[in-house]
Amino acid sequence: MPIKWKLRSYLADKHGVFNATALKRRIEEQTGVVISLSNIHTYFAKKPVQLKLTTVELMCTTFGCVLSDFLEVTPGRRSSTRRKLSFKNTPPKNRIKKNAFPDPKDYAHI
Repeated sequence: MPIKWKLRSYLADKHGVFNATALKRRIEEQTGVVISLSNIHTYFAKKPVQLKLTTVELMCTTFGCVLSDFLEVTPGRRSSTRRKLSFKNTPPKNRIKKNAFPDPKDYAHI
């Protein structure tokens, strides 16, 4: 699934925000919420691996925008490999055997 993270260019073009410090300052001025610079830098410097919805909400509130203004998700190619969805899809040789643990009676002589 191709993901285009356009926050940096969106903020520079539409709002004149060119770095994470300016973004942090603007969020604090507009919303009154203090947010860490490291958190903001994660979103500003590169495409984040995860999005905190509260942070996205703060940015959208600050700039009067919606998520799709700086994030574009388009369908990608479908994978031809089957995904493991349940125990039934696991090959029998990879399944855990019912009696995988030793019987305690075998160790009674100890």
